[in-house]
Amino acid sequence: MLRLALVIIGIISASILPAIYAIEPLDRLQVTSPRLADFRGNTVSQNVIVNQLVVVTADITNNQDLPQDFVYIVQIKDSQNVIRYLNFIKAEVSSTKTFSPGVSWTPNTAGKFMVEIYVWEDLKEPNPLSEVLTLNLTAS
Repeated sequence: MLRLALVIIGIISASILPAIYAIEPLDRLQVTSPRLADFRGNTVSQNVIVNQLVVVTADITNNQDLPQDFVYIVQIKDSQNVIRYLNFIKAEVSSTKTFSPGVSWTPNTAGKFMVEIYVWEDLKEPNPLSEVLTLNLTAS
């Protein structure tokens, strides 16, 4: 009788608890379409002019039934693999919605750059919520 009661409690608990606890960190968000945009949100070429402001953006879709906080990190390296820019924003994407955050950058020298986009749960506990996305950029 005790076993039956424990089984019933287990079934009820499993049906009441939100599904979020079963989702692995890398499955919580889908991060796609990394791109460069102008300040109005229009997509621009990956060949930009020195001193031209660009916004590094991507689409973040929440695969959960609960909102998800995240940190959107943009790191830009030059052709020598030296970090030239690093910035982030903290945001939240609503359940089952898509959000496109953006971080602006203005290249002040000509050259080839690699843009890296990271999406983490938090800066204090940097658990990745997606794979790293990259873009190549040329400023002239």
